[in-house]
Amino acid sequence: MQCPNELVDLKRSLDKTTDKQPFSLPAPIQDTYSVVKRALNDASTYAEKAKRAVWVGREELSTPDQTTSADQKAIESLCEELNDPHISDALKNGQIQHHRHPHEKGDRKRRILKIAFTDEKTRDKFLSLCRSSRPDTVTKTPGNFVRRDLCPYELDLERKARIDAYTMNCKLGALVYGIRDEKLIKFNGSNPRPLPSDYANRPPRGLPL
Repeated sequence: MQCPNELVDLKRSLDKTTDKQPFSLPAPIQDTYSVVKRALNDASTYAEKAKRAVWVGREELSTPDQTTSADQKAIESLCEELNDPHISDALKNGQIQHHRHPHEKGDRKRRILKIAFTDEKTRDKFLSLCRSSRPDTVTKTPGNFVRRDLCPYELDLERKARIDAYTMNCKLGALVYGIRDEKLIKFNGSNPRPLPSDYANRPPRGLPL
């Protein structure tokens, strides 16, 4: 039990703290509600992203219907090439859907292709197989690759990593570095592939001039 002198000292200490740090009113209820609502929306968005993969670089055809049909055939060819029973069953049962993002093309040359799965486990299996087997359906066309559906802050990291990879590859004269999702990676092997003939003329967006 504290003695009277200690209680007095404690009171003086609290008084000094209160003088230095004025009492602040709690945030308005509406502000708190907005924060909670935004957090819930973000959580829902991230949960959906965790079940999607993104195919970058696929060309678009003359009409939306032609593009959608070609995308479906490409996904079917990719799943067949991955040769995994779980992925094949998911495709057969309509558990793999796709759409271009954003939905309106506008003045964009090409949009990313988002591939949606019903669960994160199937999505992860799909990505793992794409990375380990390097299917020809994707890799035969320069600039095509499959990655996770990244969050906004991850996209910023991905853009920076892409610039770093481009800069170092140009300096080394070979494909030594690449991108995996939002991370810069160094390819395995002591004999990196040479740069494509037009590599230096295709700088990533955001590269300082």
